[in-house]
Amino acid sequence: MLHAEPRALAGRRVLVIGAGPSGLVALKEHLACGNDAVAVERTPRIGGWFAADDDAAYDTLMLTTSNYFMAYSDAPPPKGEKMRYWTKKEYAAYLEAYAARFDLKPHIEFSTDLVRCAYAGGRWTATTRAGGAAAERSFDAVVACTGSNSDPKWPREVAAGFPGAQLHSSDYKNATRFAGQTVVVVGLGESSADLASEVAAVAARAVVWTRSPPTIAPRFPALLDKFPDEYAIITDKAEADKCAMPDFLEYMTTPRVMQAASVFLVGANKQQYFGMIKDDASASPEARLSAKLIVAATRDAYYQSDQARYITKNGRPLKLLCEGKMKLVCAKQLAVGADAVARFTDVSFADLDACDPPRAAVDVPNVDAILWCTGYTTKLAWLAEDLPRDPRAWYKHCFAPGYGASLAMVGWARGHQGGIPQMAELLARYHALLVAGERKLPADYAARAARDGAEETAYYRLSPQLRPLVDYPAFADSVAALIGCEPRAPNPLLDPARCFKYWTYPLWACWFREVGPGAAPDVLDDVLGRFPVKESVAVSRNNSPAPFGVFPMLVIGAISALLQLAPSLVGLATGKFAPGFTAGWGWAKPKHRVLHRGAAPA
Repeated sequence: MLHAEPRALAGRRVLVIGAGPSGLVALKEHLACGNDAVAVERTPRIGGWFAADDDAAYDTLMLTTSNYFMAYSDAPPPKGEKMRYWTKKEYAAYLEAYAARFDLKPHIEFSTDLVRCAYAGGRWTATTRAGGAAAERSFDAVVACTGSNSDPKWPREVAAGFPGAQLHSSDYKNATRFAGQTVVVVGLGESSADLASEVAAVAARAVVWTRSPPTIAPRFPALLDKFPDEYAIITDKAEADKCAMPDFLEYMTTPRVMQAASVFLVGANKQQYFGMIKDDASASPEARLSAKLIVAATRDAYYQSDQARYITKNGRPLKLLCEGKMKLVCAKQLAVGADAVARFTDVSFADLDACDPPRAAVDVPNVDAILWCTGYTTKLAWLAEDLPRDPRAWYKHCFAPGYGASLAMVGWARGHQGGIPQMAELLARYHALLVAGERKLPADYAARAARDGAEETAYYRLSPQLRPLVDYPAFADSVAALIGCEPRAPNPLLDPARCFKYWTYPLWACWFREVGPGAAPDVLDDVLGRFPVKESVAVSRNNSPAPFGVFPMLVIGAISALLQLAPSLVGLATGKFAPGFTAGWGWAKPKHRVLHRGAAPA
């Protein structure tokens, strides 16, 4: 049900729902803008999935983006902290420090359930319950920060009649219960890559099922020639501190120079590169398998390559697959019946090779347990309003049509590169300015949401079910344009080192504190000063060339950007250079101009 657009916000009372990474930054940004904000959190602690206690998520949870990428824009890791992947406990400690630094806890009501939130007359009425006592309050704006990972999705029809144990990943803590069993793991996203790896280490047999070949990007792509144990590096600080910036995935995927070429030019380069690696006998088995999976997964989107679908930023399964400790079966259908036989039909990938033509069936007998890593649905049981549950129906994955700035869904935008908190922070900053009256939503924001959502669906056509997916660099810049905090390109003659960093360093959140509301340029200067240019041109952790060497990838990116000049000039001459998923989107404009148009009118 659509409502008339609400009146201008007055009083600026704001309710933030949740005190996880998205809720904390939303609360902080609203307080910083002078809004009267309070957060309700159903648990007695902050952090959400990353809470400090061991019950919030599985024991060995690790970040898939670096500490500098996951850090908020005005709160970088402590001085002396090298670039590394934090464990759950380390990130929980960071969130605790962030909450203390900005004095957030006095504004959080812990152990408080949100029972109902209803909208009428331009205001929200929220009913909460704490300790058995209910309370009803009125707010000008609501920020929902519960995220899309709140209600587990169970496709139970797949295992109708199966007599064995079934567990959803949301209830998984460790692999102990699967020791010595035959286990089917459903799904291979970032978290399930961890879970499947742990299960495979203790199970008698572990079989992972995905409908199509997964695109796996190791956390340390520059080390893929030797392929060390990712978990061992991350959990051993001495080993982690040996890694330099070029070893990290975000250094290859998020720099601005990598966004300057067209989608098709980048995709074609990748396809040639992966095609070469998968048949290179001198490359490591893990490198060949990673390339083989990407080629198989993207055969229907050749000129986009891995840009057309979701990426699993976790290379742990590759080693286990190559060692035979885990089996991957990619098939259209799976059925597990009362006989405990898992039957995979229409199989496109098995036994580390693509099946061409597809195999009719693969059977796995004597299955003891199924671990469902099948994601979540967005129910929002507390919300009395009938708004669409699809993030692509919301402007910037945040603002539902009919509610204007009175409702913000922060934490639903999920980056193809990077993580959720970076985008949550930008959206929280924008919403806080809207509520404070310092910015206005575009008058046609509902139409823009429909247009942008259709373009995202067409672009990410190989992952149609993952609706929160966005292109992080383009999305971040589009929201930054609405805020007015787009970072400035330095003059290459006056400051060549800063210019080099602008184009080739990861697009960390701190870039968006250089200018604009809440500017903290000293934070950006501090972070950039920790990473001298000479470190950014090392090829690998061991200073040895690698098949997935990142510095060569940046050179390729720079060359591709130069090669893009001619197509872009043709695009300008023919009117195909305009932002958006328009005619010529794949070749006539830089990748950065395809999705998530910025603040300019359509």
